[in-house]
Amino acid sequence: MRTSRPPSSGSAAILGVDPSFNRTGWALLAEGRDPPSLVAWGVIIPRGSSRGERLLSIGRQFKGVLRNLRPAVTWFERPGSWQRRGGSRRETVEAMAMARGVMLAACAELEVEAVEVDFQAARRALLGRHNAGASSVLEFVSGLGVELPRRPRGGVDVDVANAILMAAYGLLLRGARLPGAGTPERPPG
Repeated sequence: MRTSRPPSSGSAAILGVDPSFNRTGWALLAEGRDPPSLVAWGVIIPRGSSRGERLLSIGRQFKGVLRNLRPAVTWFERPGSWQRRGGSRRETVEAMAMARGVMLAACAELEVEAVEVDFQAARRALLGRHNAGASSVLEFVSGLGVELPRRPRGGVDVDVANAILMAAYGLLLRGARLPGAGTPERPPG
Protein backbone atom coordinates (compact mmCIF):
# COMPACT_ATOMS: atom_id res chain seq x y z
CA MET A 1 0.00 0.00 0.00
CA ARG A 2 1.30 3.42 -0.94
CA THR A 3 0.11 6.37 1.11
CA SER A 4 0.77 10.06 1.17
CA ARG A 5 -1.25 11.89 3.78
CA PRO A 6 -4.52 11.12 5.53
CA PRO A 7 -7.58 12.98 4.29
CA SER A 8 -8.30 16.15 6.21
CA SER A 9 -11.17 16.06 8.65
CA GLY A 10 -14.49 16.76 7.03
CA SER A 11 -13.34 15.72 3.56
CA ALA A 12 -14.81 12.76 1.73
CA ALA A 13 -12.51 9.89 0.95
CA ILE A 14 -13.56 7.99 -2.16
CA LEU A 15 -12.03 4.61 -2.98
CA GLY A 16 -11.91 3.70 -6.66
CA VAL A 17 -11.43 0.05 -7.62
CA ASP A 18 -10.44 -1.56 -10.92
CA PRO A 19 -11.32 -5.17 -9.98
CA SER A 20 -9.55 -8.16 -11.43
CA PHE A 21 -8.93 -11.76 -10.50
CA ASN A 22 -5.18 -11.32 -11.08
CA ARG A 23 -4.35 -7.71 -10.18
CA THR A 24 -6.82 -5.25 -8.67
CA GLY A 25 -5.84 -1.59 -8.66
CA TRP A 26 -7.28 0.71 -6.00
CA ALA A 27 -6.88 4.40 -5.20
CA LEU A 28 -8.21 6.69 -2.48
CA LEU A 29 -8.95 10.29 -3.44
CA ALA A 30 -9.79 12.96 -0.88
CA GLU A 31 -12.21 15.73 -1.68
CA GLY A 32 -11.79 19.19 -0.25
CA ARG A 33 -8.87 20.34 -2.35
CA ASP A 34 -8.96 21.72 -5.85
CA PRO A 35 -8.19 19.35 -7.47
CA PRO A 36 -8.73 16.32 -5.21
CA SER A 37 -5.62 14.67 -3.79
CA LEU A 38 -4.43 11.08 -4.06
CA VAL A 39 -4.18 9.84 -0.48
CA ALA A 40 -3.27 6.20 -0.99
CA TRP A 41 -3.03 3.64 -3.75
CA GLY A 42 -2.01 0.06 -4.27
CA VAL A 43 -2.76 -3.26 -5.85
CA ILE A 44 -4.19 -6.52 -4.65
CA ILE A 45 -2.40 -9.56 -6.03
CA PRO A 46 -4.02 -12.78 -4.85
CA ARG A 47 -2.06 -15.66 -3.41
CA GLY A 48 -2.92 -19.33 -3.61
CA SER A 49 -3.07 -22.09 -6.16
CA SER A 50 -6.81 -22.72 -6.37
CA ARG A 51 -9.52 -20.31 -7.41
CA GLY A 52 -11.02 -20.49 -3.92
CA GLU A 53 -7.71 -19.67 -2.23
CA ARG A 54 -7.16 -16.74 -4.57
CA LEU A 55 -10.66 -15.36 -3.90
CA LEU A 56 -10.13 -15.72 -0.15
CA SER A 57 -6.83 -13.81 -0.52
CA ILE A 58 -8.53 -11.04 -2.52
CA GLY A 59 -11.22 -10.70 0.15
CA ARG A 60 -8.74 -10.57 3.02
CA GLN A 61 -6.51 -8.02 1.32
CA PHE A 62 -9.44 -5.83 0.34
CA LYS A 63 -10.85 -5.89 3.88
CA GLY A 64 -7.42 -4.71 5.04
CA VAL A 65 -7.58 -1.80 2.60
CA LEU A 66 -11.07 -0.87 3.82
CA ARG A 67 -10.11 -1.12 7.49
CA ASN A 68 -6.96 0.95 7.03
CA LEU A 69 -8.45 3.67 4.83
CA ARG A 70 -12.09 3.93 5.98
CA PRO A 71 -13.47 5.36 2.72
CA ALA A 72 -16.85 7.09 2.69
CA VAL A 73 -17.82 5.13 -0.42
CA THR A 74 -16.21 2.71 -2.85
CA TRP A 75 -16.69 2.96 -6.63
CA PHE A 76 -16.22 -0.28 -8.58
CA GLU A 77 -15.79 -0.74 -12.29
CA ARG A 78 -18.64 -2.93 -13.52
CA PRO A 79 -18.26 -5.02 -16.65
CA GLY A 80 -19.64 -2.99 -19.51
CA SER A 81 -20.62 -3.52 -23.09
CA TRP A 82 -16.93 -3.48 -24.04
CA GLN A 83 -16.65 -6.93 -22.45
CA ARG A 84 -19.61 -8.36 -24.34
CA ARG A 85 -18.26 -7.68 -27.82
CA GLY A 86 -16.10 -10.78 -28.00
CA GLY A 87 -12.87 -9.11 -26.90
CA SER A 88 -13.00 -10.77 -23.49
CA ARG A 89 -13.31 -14.47 -22.89
CA ARG A 90 -16.23 -15.67 -20.81
CA GLU A 91 -13.81 -17.09 -18.23
CA THR A 92 -12.12 -13.69 -17.84
CA VAL A 93 -15.43 -11.90 -17.24
CA GLU A 94 -16.51 -14.64 -14.82
CA ALA A 95 -13.28 -14.44 -12.79
CA MET A 96 -13.51 -10.64 -12.65
CA ALA A 97 -17.11 -10.91 -11.44
CA MET A 98 -16.11 -13.34 -8.70
CA ALA A 99 -13.32 -11.05 -7.51
CA ARG A 100 -15.65 -8.05 -7.57
CA GLY A 101 -18.26 -10.07 -5.66
CA VAL A 102 -15.80 -10.88 -2.88
CA MET A 103 -14.90 -7.18 -2.61
CA LEU A 104 -18.56 -6.11 -2.62
CA ALA A 105 -19.22 -8.59 0.20
CA ALA A 106 -16.30 -7.05 2.14
CA CYS A 107 -17.88 -3.61 1.71
CA ALA A 108 -21.21 -4.92 2.99
CA GLU A 109 -19.56 -6.64 5.96
CA LEU A 110 -17.64 -3.50 6.94
CA GLU A 111 -20.60 -1.21 6.17
CA VAL A 112 -18.88 0.76 3.42
CA GLU A 113 -21.19 2.01 0.69
CA ALA A 114 -20.38 0.42 -2.67
CA VAL A 115 -21.38 1.73 -6.09
CA GLU A 116 -20.86 -0.13 -9.34
CA VAL A 117 -20.61 1.83 -12.56
CA ASP A 118 -19.87 0.97 -16.17
CA PHE A 119 -16.33 2.17 -16.81
CA GLN A 120 -17.50 3.59 -20.15
CA ALA A 121 -19.88 5.99 -18.35
CA ALA A 122 -16.95 7.24 -16.24
CA ARG A 123 -14.78 7.63 -19.33
CA ARG A 124 -17.52 9.50 -21.17
CA ALA A 125 -17.97 11.98 -18.30
CA LEU A 126 -14.30 12.48 -17.48
CA LEU A 127 -12.58 11.98 -20.83
CA GLY A 128 -15.28 13.07 -23.27
CA ARG A 129 -15.81 9.71 -24.93
CA HIS A 130 -16.65 6.21 -23.74
CA ASN A 131 -13.96 4.46 -25.76
CA ALA A 132 -11.01 6.60 -24.67
CA GLY A 133 -7.87 4.50 -24.31
CA ALA A 134 -5.31 4.07 -21.58
CA SER A 135 -3.28 7.06 -22.79
CA SER A 136 -6.33 9.31 -22.26
CA VAL A 137 -6.78 7.90 -18.74
CA LEU A 138 -3.13 8.61 -17.94
CA GLU A 139 -3.40 12.13 -19.37
CA PHE A 140 -6.51 12.81 -17.24
CA VAL A 141 -4.83 11.54 -14.06
CA SER A 142 -1.80 13.68 -14.83
CA GLY A 143 -4.11 16.67 -15.40
CA LEU A 144 -5.46 16.25 -11.87
CA GLY A 145 -1.97 17.03 -10.64
CA VAL A 146 -1.59 13.47 -9.42
CA GLU A 147 1.76 11.81 -9.98
CA LEU A 148 1.18 8.74 -12.10
CA PRO A 149 1.62 5.61 -10.01
CA ARG A 150 4.40 3.30 -11.19
CA ARG A 151 4.78 -0.44 -11.10
CA PRO A 152 7.76 -1.83 -9.19
CA ARG A 153 9.62 -2.40 -12.47
CA GLY A 154 9.10 1.18 -13.61
CA GLY A 155 6.15 1.35 -15.99
CA VAL A 156 3.03 3.36 -15.29
CA ASP A 157 0.48 1.34 -13.30
CA VAL A 158 -2.60 1.46 -15.53
CA ASP A 159 -4.64 -0.62 -13.04
CA VAL A 160 -4.18 2.07 -10.38
CA ALA A 161 -4.77 4.83 -12.93
CA ASN A 162 -8.11 3.19 -13.82
CA ALA A 163 -8.96 3.07 -10.10
CA ILE A 164 -8.14 6.79 -9.81
CA LEU A 165 -10.54 7.41 -12.68
CA MET A 166 -13.30 5.50 -10.86
CA ALA A 167 -12.71 7.49 -7.65
CA ALA A 168 -12.65 10.76 -9.62
CA TYR A 169 -16.00 9.83 -11.18
CA GLY A 170 -17.40 9.28 -7.69
CA LEU A 171 -16.12 12.70 -6.62
CA LEU A 172 -17.61 14.29 -9.75
CA LEU A 173 -21.02 12.87 -8.84
CA ARG A 174 -20.59 14.35 -5.35
CA GLY A 175 -20.10 17.78 -6.91
CA ALA A 176 -16.30 18.05 -7.00
CA ARG A 177 -14.83 20.20 -9.74
CA LEU A 178 -12.42 18.27 -11.92
CA PRO A 179 -10.36 19.74 -14.77
CA GLY A 180 -11.89 18.89 -18.15
CA ALA A 181 -14.72 16.76 -16.74
CA GLY A 182 -18.13 16.83 -18.36
CA THR A 183 -21.54 15.95 -16.95
CA PRO A 184 -21.76 12.56 -15.27
CA GLU A 185 -24.48 9.99 -15.80
CA ARG A 186 -26.00 8.81 -12.54
CA PRO A 187 -25.55 5.05 -12.02
CA PRO A 188 -28.75 2.98 -11.80
CA GLY A 189 -30.09 2.10 -8.38
